[in-house]
Amino acid sequence: MTRVRMWAVVLVAALMLALPGNSCGPFFAEMVFVHAEAPDNLKAFLDGDLGVVQAGLSPRFLALAYRILSGPALTADERAMVLQASEPGLNNASLTDQGSGTTDAKSAWKAARAAIADSAGSVGDSSRKVPGQDWDTYANCLDDAYDHAARTLTARAREHGNGKAELADWVRGQDAVFSNCAANGEMPATVSEPEWLVQDRAYQVAAAHFYRAEFEEAEKKFEAIEADSNSPWHSLAGYLVGRCILRRATLAVPDKIDETLLRKADDQFQRVARIGGPYAAPAQEMLNFVELRVNPGSASARLGNAISLPDSRLQQHLVDLRYATNRAEWFSHMEDARSSDLMDWVLTMQGFPPQAHPADVDAQALHHATDRWRQSGNVAWLIAALSKMHTPDAELAQAAIAVKPSSSAWATLTYYRLQSLPAGETARAQVLLAREKMIAAHASATTVNLFTLLAREKAETLEQFAALAPMEPAGEIDDVYGPLPPATLVATGEKSSTMAGLPVNVQGDNRLDESTAELLNEHLPLDTLVQLVLESRWPKQLRFEFAMAVWTRAVLLNRPDAARKLTPLMLENEPGWKSWLHGYDSANSDNERMVTALLALMRFPSVRPYVNGGAGREEGFVGYSVYRDNWWCASMAEGGYNTANNYSAGYQDPNQAQKPAKKLPPFITPEMERVARQEHDALLKVGDAPAYFGNATLAWVRTHPDDSRNPEVLGFAFRAMRNGCNLEKSTTLRREVFNVLHKEYSGSEWAMRYQVFESPEG
Repeated sequence: MTRVRMWAVVLVAALMLALPGNSCGPFFAEMVFVHAEAPDNLKAFLDGDLGVVQAGLSPRFLALAYRILSGPALTADERAMVLQASEPGLNNASLTDQGSGTTDAKSAWKAARAAIADSAGSVGDSSRKVPGQDWDTYANCLDDAYDHAARTLTARAREHGNGKAELADWVRGQDAVFSNCAANGEMPATVSEPEWLVQDRAYQVAAAHFYRAEFEEAEKKFEAIEADSNSPWHSLAGYLVGRCILRRATLAVPDKIDETLLRKADDQFQRVARIGGPYAAPAQEMLNFVELRVNPGSASARLGNAISLPDSRLQQHLVDLRYATNRAEWFSHMEDARSSDLMDWVLTMQGFPPQAHPADVDAQALHHATDRWRQSGNVAWLIAALSKMHTPDAELAQAAIAVKPSSSAWATLTYYRLQSLPAGETARAQVLLAREKMIAAHASATTVNLFTLLAREKAETLEQFAALAPMEPAGEIDDVYGPLPPATLVATGEKSSTMAGLPVNVQGDNRLDESTAELLNEHLPLDTLVQLVLESRWPKQLRFEFAMAVWTRAVLLNRPDAARKLTPLMLENEPGWKSWLHGYDSANSDNERMVTALLALMRFPSVRPYVNGGAGREEGFVGYSVYRDNWWCASMAEGGYNTANNYSAGYQDPNQAQKPAKKLPPFITPEMERVARQEHDALLKVGDAPAYFGNATLAWVRTHPDDSRNPEVLGFAFRAMRNGCNLEKSTTLRREVFNVLHKEYSGSEWAMRYQVFESPEG
């Protein structure tokens, strides 16, 4: 469990709030085609390649975009500190301020200690459970604690080198302090002389109470030290009194902050800041910390003003801005933030114009942004205005066209200008031309895909839409296992799952987004889908997956005429299907076609009557998924079968509430939609693949008891049923298939293969 780090220069570290960790797996490749909250490539973004600045970017990235658009340019130091803070696994785009006793800090303390003590000693965990919780921790002893201890010990050794016993006692006291980092340990022993050790020991005891989460006792002891003007810790102690109050405020009640104590801490830090001296600056940092929690609006304005100019603490200010804008209280403090032009722009981009009426938020935002652009000439405000524009505005459009392609604003201005154009061939041609320019300029996948999606919105025919359907994913939603592997891994045997002879889910693969998958699966009739497969120029693997889905749909709907048209393409990509497909195509009766259809469907676990949105099936064409991503399930959104890498919306329980109607593209006629709905309803009645296989198999065997293929049909059905979804739901039916196999065909190869009624083979 990670924690956020507060600035510190002393032995005592500060508390921040915990961030949630990843939940348990399994984790599937889940493709994202447009990164809405963070840039694809943070380095390129910081260098000025902003792509399309979207309203959904998190406030810290919108703040950086404003600075890049408005100037002054980010310094090399600013870019470096933001890059250094980026978290791997989140598109290189999230910032971290985590600090927790690094190896170097602990090593410095151990080295200083080894010069004095006889034994090497040990340094344990630096995190402690949040009081009242067993699942959350905070970083209790941070880098500065160990650094400060090392520096203090070095100084004491230099000043009191002859007092070996006293120095060893000092080390034992500090060991006791650090023994309380993760849980209550020892307390430093009382000493009576010499005076320097007595004073240091008083400080160590107060620190130990602090680390033990005994904040009121620590506060009293730091107050006593502050009152002793002879103590070398006199000035620091007043600052640490405030830190004790601050920890009480943030830890007294789990997941809550005591604002009364927070304001008391604020008063203490105000006093320390007024006194001046070495702890005035850290006191001001703590005042900023309090302000973030008491008035996130004014804090955001302060942060926005700082970020707008060269900022030596840019990283921390971005972290603080993220915290302020993520608080529940943020929405009641937004107007306070608008005193910063940067924050006013961020809020307007997000759709929060000043004093907007809910009925016309975009109109208010457009008016406000246009006024600010006219007043300032700042291209950032021109972007904000265009992003809220639903119909073309000549003044804004001409201003956007006048911006040079070399500008960081060009892609964004072009996108929003074209977005406002009414659908039609002229608009589509302009969007396609802009898209080609983005591709030629090696724009990010998110930027290219945004222009692709915009071109699809302008499409007037299915052919125009389909030509732009495949897109390269911008990344994964949850890179738990790291980025997608390169396609070359299959050649070395490191990735063996294939579909149409090509490795699945590798870098550079074009896939379908979920909205496209939904349109294909729910709103196009079978005959249209067949024609689309045959005429498409999609990448080989994706075209085969589409063909397999449409073929399966044709078989389940008893449309052999449609299925036959796809056989050549199916065999070209997966020749292993040859005997089953030829058997289906050459069947001379409905009964013969039924049994060959069953054998063909049950042979390969990748068969399903829909095309996936996002990632392809991880196990490829022939592999079995231990998570039951095999064949199809009639209601994939329910708990028994919820693999994240499958298109699921198309197979909802018909008894559930219908999804709200969506506006369909103009090329889908009412007649196409009517036929598609009939076919879709028919597929819903087919149900789960295991139930379908079991019922169809038993019906066949009962009506054709002498057919030589019966053991094979029963064996295939049993294997498919115990590897398919909703295992518990199909138990009775699966046992019936098993019993018939062993009662009627006990000597068969399949009965010998499955001798016990067992769990899935995986």
